[in-house]
Amino acid sequence: HQIADLEEWLGAALFVGGEMFNGTSALHAGVEYVHVDERTDFAGQAIPSFQVVNFTLEGRLIDAHLYLRMQNAFDEPYETQSGYLMTPRTFVYGIEWTLFD
Repeated sequence: HQIADLEEWLGAALFVGGEMFNGTSALHAGVEYVHVDERTDFAGQAIPSFQVVNFTLEGRLIDAHLYLRMQNAFDEPYETQSGYLMTPRTFVYGIEWTLFD
């Protein structure tokens, strides 16, 4: 078997926000970007390059942490391994609550 070519990739992220109301709450927003060049898998099949953008919005109110995330925001069809399509545009949301410190 041939060893797959090393992937050339670029990743960047930017998050902004801060504390509000004497530290009892916070709001943060962010964007993440990933670019991976064309490469070959272990069987020598070409895998096309791709770019993926994710957006995040996070908030905190006392001990409750709320989050909303849009993964693959521009619905890029891509593969990290040949023959395995990755997740299309997906919304992830939730609440985390700290009960005990």
